Amino acid sequence: MRHLFYALVCILATPALASSIDIMPPAKAAQYKALLPSVWDEELHTILHNSETMWYDAESIVPSYQDSQGDPEGNRPNTIDPVLIDLAVPGGWASLFSETGKFNFPFRSGGADLSSNLVKINFWSVPKMNG
Repeated sequence: MRHLFYALVCILATPALASSIDIMPPAKAAQYKALLPSVWDEELHTILHNSETMWYDAESIVPSYQDSQGDPEGNRPNTIDPVLIDLAVPGGWASLFSETGKFNFPFRSGGADLSSNLVKINFWSVPKMNG
């Protein structure tokens, strides 16, 4: 049986680009960065406080998955209409999602996704070439 897989969204950056790329609006990212806890790991601390670290959430980059059974095959947003998933794979929506846009465990953030007072943000730090 074929399975549906997450698709990774890749953003390409080269040294010729500006020093930072905003995915999440800067004011929103600043609010979250102000709440970051202290971390003992120096490398992680540097990444979290580096102006070149890119921050994003589900509103900035819509979560998606790789549909290997639909027609056409390809990337689909997690918020796709359940009927469209079930047309390609009967019962497929219920086997993948607990609610629109939220994967079932283990493809989600555990209980954090069920919390009403928690926000999940992500960061990406691109290694520099030659340094």
